[in-house]
Amino acid sequence: MGVKRLERGMYVRCPVTDFEDPRNFITGKIIEADNFTENVSVAFLDPFGFRNYYENIPEKAELPYKYVKRCTIHRESYVMYRGGRYTILSTLKEDEWYYYYLKEEFTDKVIKVREDAVDAPFNGGRISPAEQLRSYEFQNPAWYFGRSIVSKTVKVLDNSVFGFKELAGCKIFLKEHQLKTTMRCLQEKKCRVMLADEVGMGKTIEAASVLKVYLLHNSNKKILIAVPHPLVAQWRTELLIKFEIIPGQNINDNYVQLIAEEDIENHINTRWDFVIADEAHKLLANRRLYTYFHSLSKRTENILLLSATPVQQKKEAYLELLQLIMPDKYDQFSLDDFQVLVDKQKSITKSTYLVLQDFDDYIDNIADAIENGENPSHNEECTDLFDDVINGLKRISKLIEDDGFKSILTEIDIDSADYGKSTIQEALLYICENYQLEKNIIRNRRRYMEEDLPNRTIRKIEYTLNPDKNTYEHTTYEAIVDWISGQEISSVDFEKYYIPLLTAFFSSSWAFNKEIQMQKNKGLAVDPDVEENAKEWLDAEEWMLKELDNVLAEPYNYSSRILSIVDFIDQEIYEEKVVIFTNYAETFEKYGHVLQTYFGEKKIVFFNKNMDEEELELSIYRFQNEDECKILLCDETGGEGRNLQGADFVIHIDLPWDANAIEQRIGRLDRLGRSVDKDVCSVVVYAKETLEEELYNFWNKGLNIFTKSLSGLEIIMNEINESIIHAVTSDFRYGISNAISEIIESSKKMEKEVREEQHFDSAAFIYATLNQELKRLLHYYTSNENELFANTMMGWASLAGLKGQFNKDGIVRFNESSFSIKSAENSMLIPPNWMEYINRTSNAFSRRIRELYEERTGKKDATGSREIVGTFNREIAIENDYLHFFAPGDEVFDCIVDNAMNSYKGTCMAIALEADFEWRGIVYTWNLYPNEQILLEKGIPLTAIRQYKSYISVDQISTAISTQKYEHVPVDKVLKLLETISKESTSHIQKDVVHLGRRTAKTDSLHIKERYGCANIDWFRQVYQEDKWASFVSFSMKMAKNQVKEKMKASNNLKLVAARIEQTLNAEVAQAKFFGVDVGKIEQKKQTYETVLEALRTTKVELEAAAFVMVRKTHD
Repeated sequence: MGVKRLERGMYVRCPVTDFEDPRNFITGKIIEADNFTENVSVAFLDPFGFRNYYENIPEKAELPYKYVKRCTIHRESYVMYRGGRYTILSTLKEDEWYYYYLKEEFTDKVIKVREDAVDAPFNGGRISPAEQLRSYEFQNPAWYFGRSIVSKTVKVLDNSVFGFKELAGCKIFLKEHQLKTTMRCLQEKKCRVMLADEVGMGKTIEAASVLKVYLLHNSNKKILIAVPHPLVAQWRTELLIKFEIIPGQNINDNYVQLIAEEDIENHINTRWDFVIADEAHKLLANRRLYTYFHSLSKRTENILLLSATPVQQKKEAYLELLQLIMPDKYDQFSLDDFQVLVDKQKSITKSTYLVLQDFDDYIDNIADAIENGENPSHNEECTDLFDDVINGLKRISKLIEDDGFKSILTEIDIDSADYGKSTIQEALLYICENYQLEKNIIRNRRRYMEEDLPNRTIRKIEYTLNPDKNTYEHTTYEAIVDWISGQEISSVDFEKYYIPLLTAFFSSSWAFNKEIQMQKNKGLAVDPDVEENAKEWLDAEEWMLKELDNVLAEPYNYSSRILSIVDFIDQEIYEEKVVIFTNYAETFEKYGHVLQTYFGEKKIVFFNKNMDEEELELSIYRFQNEDECKILLCDETGGEGRNLQGADFVIHIDLPWDANAIEQRIGRLDRLGRSVDKDVCSVVVYAKETLEEELYNFWNKGLNIFTKSLSGLEIIMNEINESIIHAVTSDFRYGISNAISEIIESSKKMEKEVREEQHFDSAAFIYATLNQELKRLLHYYTSNENELFANTMMGWASLAGLKGQFNKDGIVRFNESSFSIKSAENSMLIPPNWMEYINRTSNAFSRRIRELYEERTGKKDATGSREIVGTFNREIAIENDYLHFFAPGDEVFDCIVDNAMNSYKGTCMAIALEADFEWRGIVYTWNLYPNEQILLEKGIPLTAIRQYKSYISVDQISTAISTQKYEHVPVDKVLKLLETISKESTSHIQKDVVHLGRRTAKTDSLHIKERYGCANIDWFRQVYQEDKWASFVSFSMKMAKNQVKEKMKASNNLKLVAARIEQTLNAEVAQAKFFGVDVGKIEQKKQTYETVLEALRTTKVELEAAAFVMVRKTHD
């Protein structure tokens, strides 16, 4: 039935053809309503130019009331209001009119307007699935099941933490600590944060993630990214390949400039809206640069610094870093003032660390007691450890004098169901999360990810400096030892002249001879014996390479670094993917020639700073895409910014003097997302009984760098390097050996303090409820990023008129002829502008490299110049830099998802299917939305509620209401059956499911055509006649909605949120009091949180889809 009264400006849904029993509909705005004749004139608006695709859509039409139905405009869709583009946030109904809360694009401006004030496109209308049910508007089951898969993914995206939806479209593995970091950086109006993660946690990814979200939510902003000169290329590559961000003009008219931080002086007078700086800790050693960045920070609204993890023991460096991100707060601090804060933090950190150790033991002993059939609360070891934990927490309580913390302690009970574990965790979380010296420093620890990170292993290749087997290498080294040992060399000169010579010697004869000339040019008087022997050594190596096949036939007669490496690859890891590193161009050149000659050109590719961009891209393309390409030879740039996780081994031809440089090499393979069961194996080559072996032993045994990450020690590496230099200059032959225990002891002491801080930070992450929610959300989302989702997206796209090619390897191809307007008329899909799409920088880049590869190799993969080759699978996309990723934010992905979610297709069906039971009824699917209107009315940004939305509304809720005859059947059986069907392919659904809404008579398993001589829909109308059907729909929907509300009431999640918010507010006050700093606008925060809670308590329930289901018992 139509609406009884319609007025000018109201939106209605209108049939396109077949007015008595229509299939297709469009949305229009009433421009005239005649309540006497009950006719309306409707305008079909086109504010965004969609009529270019659908020229048959009329501009106006006159229709009887009975053919139109009132409708709303979809949430999150775009409309025009007074010449500006707005997004619909929320809808409410007052006096038969719909009102919309609109958010202006790129601003925080939110307004409430009546529907007649907005212009919405003809394909934007929404009608309730219940209304579709009542009208027998049953769509093809393939549409329904396809949409259900897509909507689950969209539901997660729309109701997750701020930034998740934007980052889901980037070529990165989604990790909870990175999502939390992005949310923390952008949930306040100003971002002033230092990212101080441990190595390997993805600081660059986090910073780029923050930037990506910022660019998408702002316009006309100027962003400066300043990084050390050697990292400029890496940042440019990662921004493009992973985030589709390019220096220069960007999305939404934002401007991004990427510079070497050494050039910052040329940019300090520009007014920047956001500044990002990498390696901020290194600015401390350069007062000129530090002063420039400090000045820039004071004049910039948003600043994001990336730094090695600061340690409290280095209080001067710690304070100077804080003055960079928050100059207004910390410039006034003297070192003595800051020392007071640091001492307070240390006392809490140390006390908490002891409790955490006891608590870990307590958990283990509980598990042992239960396994032995004992009650832990009666087990002596458990009770002793419980007492230790409680006493430790009480000591902390005396230290901080925090009533909120005391309240938690009173609730800890060993006789509780979990023996007090959850409340102890709550107490530890309270301390670790709230009692941090400065919350604007984010320190993510590798300990968070231990279960997700691969092991590091090592294989060593030793060779001997032997007067018989490598005469001149041996005599050269002896000459070096005599020369250096016979001098008194200052640490400064040793670092300037002799370390470059020594590292070159332990690389190759070619590198060493070149370095001799370079140092002589700088004024170093090189010993003539060293220089003469070096030339002889080079000649001997050249001869050996000319006779390589003969030499390798009898390798035991020779002792050489290059032979050892070639032999190892040939004999041990011939079929493995290998990345080989050297820091010397001369070594690179010789190894490249030898490896290419010996193994063949197809097996090896190169990556060095002297290659042009296209050659570099071709190398990475081959290494990632060709199975036969096994070796990537790199200089110190090391495939920067690229995904080398597919490699199995990293071979160090030479060892850098700096542990951080070794860490960076290993980190090219040891990255987040690498399979946990795929070890990162370092192959280290060294000459026995030399300084190189001493250095190797220190790196390996002293710092364990090849078997575990530096993890927080990066910032003290300079001191360790200085200690090594001092030891060597004191005694060249045995200095490191003699000093190694002392240096290790010193670093162990520092490491102990770092470990205490790591455990403190880790507990705040591991025990946090939000992180558990993020983990659940990520698992739910990524588990849906599978072949089923890809098939569903391709299936919907095909039904909606966008037909691509999809192969068994998960590779998808679309081109400009993929779009069929005729097919698209069913759903009004709006395709991307194809020329703009394929010419986007990232797509043009990938296409250019593929074409270049084909040109060089003669391998054609049938990729057209106007074709996009990509995948819906995140893992496949990340493994290959040159595959497009169809994900949120991509035009093809978004046009499919928007069509699926905003189309009236797929929201209502009636089906029959067979199972081992009988049932009839309606299955309703519901979405839960916080009552965001409360926030909007008080001017509170919706970001305030984003971190809490997942507590109530990530999952859709399905309810099944049976007809009276089948009330005894458990509804879970019905829901499980539908879930199983939804995972089947479209062809299986069409085969197994009978479409009861079919309008043409056709033979199927119900045999309605044969028995009744009519179409399925006509039979259905006869069995479920209009009045009784409408009554059952209304009754069942009301009953289903009440069930959802009861589930919400029974949930404990709201209590968790309320308790969490109260704790947060109380802790802020107590923490400010403890550290003696200003608490800030606490009353304003209280009001915001109270409004957030009210929005969650008054959550709205919205019908997403409805299906009549008739289950027939299978007859064998």
